[in-house]
Amino acid sequence: AQFLKETYDVSFDGGEARHHLWKKVLPQNGKRRGDAKVQEWLQAEHQAAEERAEKRWRQKFEEWQMEWQAEQANFQPDSELGKERSASSPEIRSEMQESTLEDLRSRAEAAEKECEELRSECKGQLDELARLYEEFRRAHKKVQEEKARRETIEKHLSSAVEEQDKWTAKLDHRISQLHQARQQRRAIGAGVARFSNRIHTLDLRAAEWLAQAASDKSREIPDLVEELTAARAAASEAERQVADAEAASKEALGFLESLEVSNIDLVDGTSFASAYKAAWEPWALEALEEDTGQSSPGGEMSAEMEESAKLGSESQPQSPFEESPESPDSASYPSGKVGELEVCFADEDVSAPVDPGSPEDAKLEGSYTMDDALEEDPSEQEPE
Repeated sequence: AQFLKETYDVSFDGGEARHHLWKKVLPQNGKRRGDAKVQEWLQAEHQAAEERAEKRWRQKFEEWQMEWQAEQANFQPDSELGKERSASSPEIRSEMQESTLEDLRSRAEAAEKECEELRSECKGQLDELARLYEEFRRAHKKVQEEKARRETIEKHLSSAVEEQDKWTAKLDHRISQLHQARQQRRAIGAGVARFSNRIHTLDLRAAEWLAQAASDKSREIPDLVEELTAARAAASEAERQVADAEAASKEALGFLESLEVSNIDLVDGTSFASAYKAAWEPWALEALEEDTGQSSPGGEMSAEMEESAKLGSESQPQSPFEESPESPDSASYPSGKVGELEVCFADEDVSAPVDPGSPEDAKLEGSYTMDDALEEDPSEQEPE
């Protein structure tokens, strides 16, 4: 065996190079489901080829050894023996060739059968490989569609966040306007209180002045008339300021009863996710507007409310979603902003010295009643 191995086991450069190339290229390809079966088949083929080569060379070596032994046994130095050996050698060779041909035929038939089996098995593996490739292609297409859908959703979400920031800035601007209106109203209320006290004092002192003028002949009547004229002018100015203060109060009350503030109150428990979902459903916005319109007293906005809403819309830049049916409503804002409206009125108190016997006491009490109405929580006034 050692002699056979040393004699006939020669290296095949081409096969080794092919084997190294196969080892280099195969790991670079992606693994598939049929790769393990293909590798097992290749290993079995290599092993079968090695076994066939070993059997063939072993058989050839045995034939050569038998011929050599026969030649050595029948070797005779005489010419007759040489002639006899030459006559018998073709018969021996023909018998050996027939046995070799039979063996080769049987081996060829077995090889053909094995080749057919391998072809059928390889055909099934190719079909399986084609099916796997088609599944992989469909999965890749689905992944690309999901990526595109995700990008679209992210764009819509970023647009909704930007729109929410714009509405938040608009609400902050409205709150600052309410603060300014409240401060102006406080200043006007203080001025009205001072003028009311002055008018009341002048009314109380008018009788004394008349009595003093009647008793004191040296006092001139035109001076008293001028003082009364100035007092009446101050009273008319105070009444005008009171009317302006009442108009400002009505305007602030109309803004608090507007659709924007009422929608903010309606979404006290609404999360941003549900508001974002409702922003893309126009029918939900229409239903919300109808419910808000039915819950308002009288069914329609007053002239002051419409004017306040118009002024508020003109004070801010128009949003890109305001004219589209998919415009997000102010209901998508957190209800914490509504609390600021309550705080801006809860901490204020117009304290001015007013004489309880003043004739302007009723007007001041009416303005304070309007302040109390503004300070009430809008969320507690639920529509019936």
